[in-house]
Amino acid sequence: MKNYKMNFSTRTLTITKEFAAGAMIPHSDEAILLEHFQKIMPDLKVKYLTHKPSATPNRAKGLTYKKMENYINLYENSEELLERFRIVKALSQIQTNPYLYVFNWFVNQFPNYKEMPDFSNGKLHATLIEVPDVMNIKSIA
Repeated sequence: MKNYKMNFSTRTLTITKEFAAGAMIPHSDEAILLEHFQKIMPDLKVKYLTHKPSATPNRAKGLTYKKMENYINLYENSEELLERFRIVKALSQIQTNPYLYVFNWFVNQFPNYKEMPDFSNGKLHATLIEVPDVMNIKSIA
């Protein structure tokens, strides 16, 4: 029944959804415990526990095929890069996760895509990399 956490210094009881549902049933363990805490501390605050944020954010969040194309168009050799991008997209269709295949190629081709590009010489140029092996796909993490 450890679906709650009591913080005595802030006088806050943090409860889960299951605990709240149990506390709605008269004479249940949860209802008795909540009543006990309220007798001890009349100014008790009750908070609902929310999910914990992920420790590792999703690197692919918001990176669509359209945004990849827009980024590729910044480069001087964008025609070559777009042609390679189309090939990778076509090859991805036989994959279990086509987006992951394209995403991995894009990240390998442009490892610094999240940083501001350097336009100091007026042109951007990317060296083409090989299309990833169809059988050697890693997760996005």
